[in-house]
Amino acid sequence: MLCLSITYKMTPVEIRQKFAFSKEEILDYISEINMPTVIVSTCNRVEIYVSGDMASLNKVQDLWCKHKNIDKELLLKHVNVFVGNGAIKHLYNVACGMESMILGEDEILGQVKDGYYLSHNNFELDYELNHIFLGAITCAKKIKTDTLISKTAVSVGTLVANMVFDFNAENVLIMGATGVIGNIVLKNISANENINIYGTRRVHNALTNSNNDRVKWVDFNNRYDYIDMADVVISATASPHYTVTKGQLKNLSNKERLFIDLAVPFDIDKGIGEIENTKVFDIDYFEEAAKENNTIKLREADRAKVIIEHMVDDTKKNLFFHSIMGKMDSLKENCEKHSFEQLFYNLRDGLNTEEFTKVVKIMENMGCN
Repeated sequence: MLCLSITYKMTPVEIRQKFAFSKEEILDYISEINMPTVIVSTCNRVEIYVSGDMASLNKVQDLWCKHKNIDKELLLKHVNVFVGNGAIKHLYNVACGMESMILGEDEILGQVKDGYYLSHNNFELDYELNHIFLGAITCAKKIKTDTLISKTAVSVGTLVANMVFDFNAENVLIMGATGVIGNIVLKNISANENINIYGTRRVHNALTNSNNDRVKWVDFNNRYDYIDMADVVISATASPHYTVTKGQLKNLSNKERLFIDLAVPFDIDKGIGEIENTKVFDIDYFEEAAKENNTIKLREADRAKVIIEHMVDDTKKNLFFHSIMGKMDSLKENCEKHSFEQLFYNLRDGLNTEEFTKVVKIMENMGCN
């Protein structure tokens, strides 16, 4: 297998988008190249997988440049090429999120599956590509199930959203929702359609920096009118003063409530934590949790690498076994021409100690001794 790869690691987005494929362009490219091919095209990477070797490289590159109307020198400047076992291992790492900007992220698996099934459903793929892609998809699912790498959040926005979800919040007030951090938190929380989200802005007709139509925008000056209703209050403003003080919180209902302060300097009066059934979490809490989770994620990444190594090796063995299936009769005939002792000594001379020991163990287990 041959893989041509352009990714965020070496190429800025303004160049990557020149090489990217739409669904229709993928179908046109594969139709013209007339080789078993799978294309994975995302915002962070464009990769062409072809059932071929280095002899196919120029054909794949030239057609890519032709379809995108790009000078080949630009392609050669940014493309990485993986061949054979290197291409197999690269695909497994990509599908398992090991090559992603966020280590272990899940989205890439769906994108790999989309690329594979688009080719599988519209063209005839050979045994090699089918087996390798299905193996990579299976490996990614195993890592997702057997490790914590995709379950461990390391961004403050995700950690905050997870806390909101675990709290089973129904109503969330976000002050500073139009800022960078606030908008990230807003987008993450919006993933749960059962949560009512209220966002503040200081000017009635101000731009919100968000196309999220699930948010009810309220005037910042009226923020205290919504705090009693809210299960979670989040503040991420650039204000030099508190956005919420204990003294202004009067006649709060006695329900459990979270206050989350993501600002520096602090937005929320720490004294609020003294109110019954109320907890306050600041940015330091989430940054410390992110550090701890990053340590966990790196440890789980080591476990994932071991799983990938074993499953890549299984794939390589299966591909080799498939390649010799048609030679079984001739192999058997050759073996029968020689004595067992000749075969045994040839194995001893042709294998290293570890390999030869494994062969002997297999013979013993089969009752060949």
